[in-house]
Amino acid sequence: MHRTSRSTALPRRDRRFVTACICVCLLVVTWIVYAQTLRFDFVNYDDPRYVYQNTRITDGISVANVAWAFSISILKIGTR
Repeated sequence: MHRTSRSTALPRRDRRFVTACICVCLLVVTWIVYAQTLRFDFVNYDDPRYVYQNTRITDGISVANVAWAFSISILKIGTR
């Protein structure tokens, strides 16, 4: 006698529903975890020194500045 195997997979419509439910649950969990950060103030520790006052950055994009950005010299912020 030949056995017929039944597929345990959900129909396409049900899989979409399950996928949508999982996405919504992930969104809700993420919102619960990170919603509290909306009332936090912006922290401005070192932006002036490393960004606003850094001549490599304020001079704009150039070959030398791009090479500097991707080299070890980035550890020596602001030196030319």
